[in-house]
Amino acid sequence: MPRSGPSASLSPWVFSNDTGDGPVGVKTLGKQLSDRQREANGPLRGRSKSTTSLSLPGGRWTAHDLRRTAATFMAALGVSGYVVDECLNHVIESRVRRTYIRDRRIAQQQQAFSALGGF
Repeated sequence: MPRSGPSASLSPWVFSNDTGDGPVGVKTLGKQLSDRQREANGPLRGRSKSTTSLSLPGGRWTAHDLRRTAATFMAALGVSGYVVDECLNHVIESRVRRTYIRDRRIAQQQQAFSALGGF
């Protein structure tokens, strides 16, 4: 996804960190989503002033809601549950399968994310 700013380049991360060499931290993402859904409370010092930019009529939402929505849409597009689990980085339930199957289905994950992007 193209970035703007001092380190503008393509990044393999949907939400990349400031340097673009890894993902933004989970806590950071949660705070950023929350900061932009603070309707009545107003901005916190040193944080985003765009306090209502992500507010929706149905109420507050989290990064977990994005994961659930992505999984639901991928399933609706016919993506295998195994591939959806890999996309969500879920641990394989079966200990035996986890031990012996090391393939992360990268090509299928790429197809799933491309299909999701075109949904």
